[in-house]
Amino acid sequence: MRNPLSKTITTIEPSGIRKFFDIVSEMDDAISLGVGEPDFDTPWHIRDEGIFSLEKGSYLGIIGENGSGKSTLVKGILGLKKQAAGEIRLHLPDAQKGMGYLPQQQTMKKDFPASVWEVVLSGRLSQLSFPYRYRKVDREYAEHMLQFLSLSSLKNHAFRELSGGQQQRVLLARALAAGSQVLVLDEPVTGLDPLITEEMYAMLERCIHELGLTIMMVSHDLPRVFHEVHQVLYLAKGKQMFFGETEDFLKEHPEVIRQGGIL
Repeated sequence: MRNPLSKTITTIEPSGIRKFFDIVSEMDDAISLGVGEPDFDTPWHIRDEGIFSLEKGSYLGIIGENGSGKSTLVKGILGLKKQAAGEIRLHLPDAQKGMGYLPQQQTMKKDFPASVWEVVLSGRLSQLSFPYRYRKVDREYAEHMLQFLSLSSLKNHAFRELSGGQQQRVLLARALAAGSQVLVLDEPVTGLDPLITEEMYAMLERCIHELGLTIMMVSHDLPRVFHEVHQVLYLAKGKQMFFGETEDFLKEHPEVIRQGGIL
């Protein structure tokens, strides 16, 4: 059968960001946002017990032991896991396009081909419709996020050549480039050295005060969580044990403090 595509089209090399998605699809525990539908359900008791509401500009810390339902809840909010019961209401102009996600830092393969610019610009994909071509506004928005996070000097660098802290900043820029109103973070400083950790928390504060974002952060770094966040959601065995102001949590759950800041 004759190939309906012209020779010019079939000989075009795939872009670096296309290779990026191909590599990610082969990585264990990697999630590609916006591609396909989840084929598993979030346990209803985790969703049912995870009822809470946040106002614009809030900074929520989600804490709990391993297996308590933190990541499951976050993936449910992001639409990466389908709930078996209950519902999530996002009062955003466009809920699906209004959330950014910064996953845990992962070691990148040496052959990861994309540039910093390609990675950040790919954050705009959720704003596009067929034929998925970047517009002037997409490039301007991505450029603004590079400037906001002081990454302009690294624009043309290969993502794989950056330090762990720089890579995490680039992925934060990608999440922000989506036009996010809500930023969801899963252990955003894991594996980062103390200086870079301080810089990351400072950048998150800027996101709240200068961009007006709402932040939800899963973390085991309890002392820092209690220092940074406005509200706490405490999960245990898939149940909501507490949701409220940080000061109230510290008064009601001194046993968490006695554990030395490690759950």
